[in-house]
Amino acid sequence: MAQKLLPCIERKFRVRAGPEHTSVIGSSLGGQASLQLLLRYPDLFGGAACMSPAFQPATVAAVISNLVENMDLSLDILGNDVIGFLSDQLGSSRSISSLSEKGRGRSSSLRSKRIYLDNGGDTDEVSVPLFDMGDHITLNENWLNPGYWWLDTSLQPMIDAVRWLLDQGQVNYQYERFPGGRHNERAWGLRIDRPLLALYGKGRRMAGKDQQTAREDGGVNNIR
Repeated sequence: MAQKLLPCIERKFRVRAGPEHTSVIGSSLGGQASLQLLLRYPDLFGGAACMSPAFQPATVAAVISNLVENMDLSLDILGNDVIGFLSDQLGSSRSISSLSEKGRGRSSSLRSKRIYLDNGGDTDEVSVPLFDMGDHITLNENWLNPGYWWLDTSLQPMIDAVRWLLDQGQVNYQYERFPGGRHNERAWGLRIDRPLLALYGKGRRMAGKDQQTAREDGGVNNIR
């Protein structure tokens, strides 16, 4: 996406390039990929929206790595278990000590980015039903998409882990919970306005650019 699709779009369409105008949006594993793209290509993407993200351990490690490299987070608060986990995820190519070298800042800080997270699933007040007829019926189309009735609930621990890290690193982000929301395109489509507003709505926090200037610029933004 970063090396082939994005350059192709910028060649063929009248869009504004640069991270202040370009964001990536994904759901489920696509939500994880969105955050990874933001971490890996900070010079291309200024925001990421992760809907019901299926965050994996490597994603958590990448977030920790970014925060520590930019001195937004100290390894001292993580504990030996988390540091051991991070070592396993990074592998032999990078040492834990190299992350905490002062002033190195190899990557762009997440504090300068726009981040949106959400998920549905069970809460104390609302449970996700095993079956929802609305998932099986689409007007004028023969479409069967039962979704995963349990998945958003099972994703909560990893989402909470990423949120905790962002909080510890004092990273601004928007998180929304949709009690009873299911894990499928129908559920995501019903709330697609939320990430779009978070990334490009009036008053949103722009990446690396003054908000007032960004609002006056106008033009077309890139939304992946």
